[in-house]
Amino acid sequence: MQSVADRVCSSNELAEELKNVPPQKFYKSGMVGLDTLIGEFGEGDFIVIAGEQKSGKTSLAITLTKLFSSQGIKCLWFSIELPYQEFFGLFGEKLPLFYVPRIRDYRTVDWIEKKISEAVEKFGVKMVVIDHLGLVEDENVWHSTNAFEVIDARLNRIRDLALKHRVCLIGISETNKASMLKSSKSKQAEPHTSDLRGTARLGYTASTILKVERLTGINKTRIWQDELENNVFIKTDMWIYVLDCRRTGARKIKIRCYMNDNDDICEYKKDGTLEAPEEEFKDNGFIPKPEPSL
Repeated sequence: MQSVADRVCSSNELAEELKNVPPQKFYKSGMVGLDTLIGEFGEGDFIVIAGEQKSGKTSLAITLTKLFSSQGIKCLWFSIELPYQEFFGLFGEKLPLFYVPRIRDYRTVDWIEKKISEAVEKFGVKMVVIDHLGLVEDENVWHSTNAFEVIDARLNRIRDLALKHRVCLIGISETNKASMLKSSKSKQAEPHTSDLRGTARLGYTASTILKVERLTGINKTRIWQDELENNVFIKTDMWIYVLDCRRTGARKIKIRCYMNDNDDICEYKKDGTLEAPEEEFKDNGFIPKPEPSL
C-alpha cells in the first residue's frame, strides 16, 4: 500500500512544503581557495578526496577537521584502517574535538548510518569523514558476485546518508593502478575522474571530487624553482586538484599547497598564510561566481 508521502505531487505543492524546511547551510573551512572553488562545504554534499597511497588524502581530511573544529563545527570520523592510538597521533600534540564510534566492530552502511544519526542527534555533528570508502561493506548486496554492482550500491547508499541526515560527508578513496602508472610515466599527466578506484558511478555520485598530489623528487624541484619566488620554508609541496564540482562548475583546477611542520595542508601564499589569491583561480580559467546582492 502506498504511503501518503510516497506519491506524485505538483511542483507548487512541494515548493509550499519546502518553505517549512530549513535552508541548506554552508560552512567555510578557512582554506580560501578551496572554499571558493567548491562553493564551501554544504549540507547534503558528498565530497570525495582521492589520491595515490601516501599522497596526503587523510592529511587533508585531518586539516579540514582541525579548521572546522576551531570554528565549533562538529565532525564525526570513521577511521576504519587505523587503531585509535595511531589515528589520534596523526593530529599532533593538540587533539581537536571531534567524535568517533567508541567500538568499531562493524563497517556496514547500516551501522554507519546509525552512528551518524546518533552523532547528529546528540552532538549536532555537521561533517562526517569516512576513511576510506573501499572498506565500507553493504549488507544488502553481500549475496552479489558482481563487484561493480556491490560498489555502485554502496556509493548510492553513502550518498543518500548525506542528504538524509543533512551532513557534509567526506569520503576518502584511492586512485586506480592505471592512474599511478600514468603519473609515474608523465610529470605533466592530467588527472581525471576516471583515475578514481571503483566504477564510473563515483564520478556521477559525488558532489565534488578532489585529488591530492604530493610532489617529490624532480617534480618538487621544478615547482620550487619555477613558481616560488621567495625562500619560504616548505616541508612538502602539494597540489589539490578540484577535478569536478557540481555546484560551481569548476573542473580540473589546481590549488598550490604545502604541508607545514604540523603536517597541516595550507594553501600557498608568499607570506605563508592560509589565504590564496583570487588571481590564481583566474589564471586557471575559473572566476568565482559573484556573491548575490542583498
